[in-house]
Amino acid sequence: MTRWETARYTQLLANGKARQFQLRMETNSVITSPSGTMEIKPGYNRISGVAWSGHGKIARVEVSTDGARTWKNAALNEPVLSKAQTCFQMDWTWDGKPTKIVSRSTDENGNVQPDRNAFIASMGTNALFHYNAQQTWSIDETGRVRNVLA
Repeated sequence: MTRWETARYTQLLANGKARQFQLRMETNSVITSPSGTMEIKPGYNRISGVAWSGHGKIARVEVSTDGARTWKNAALNEPVLSKAQTCFQMDWTWDGKPTKIVSRSTDENGNVQPDRNAFIASMGTNALFHYNAQQTWSIDETGRVRNVLA
């Protein structure tokens, strides 16, 4: 029960209780391109990123290019290994209109990466070290890519 176990591996949940010794990485993914402060142009773009799970192999990564209204399967790069990062990609033709892109991963045990609202309902807002909610990127009409939460 050292400082690091209580400060970094304990998660205060939405119901006020604490989960101690939270060591397993939950199912997670993030789009790495386009992301951050990148700029894209209308037409062909490749969406790529990384997914992982402490429960086993990544079975599927889905990408939405319309703010999580519809989803398409991304291609997974081999090898897909248990409890390891898996790269993914998907071709996309951007029409130049403002949109939001987001990924969600599912592992071989059926664990699905939650959206932000589901994550907060379950884990609360104090998840600094074990945050695994879907990361959404906003793309404006000029092609600027920004974090939705920023």
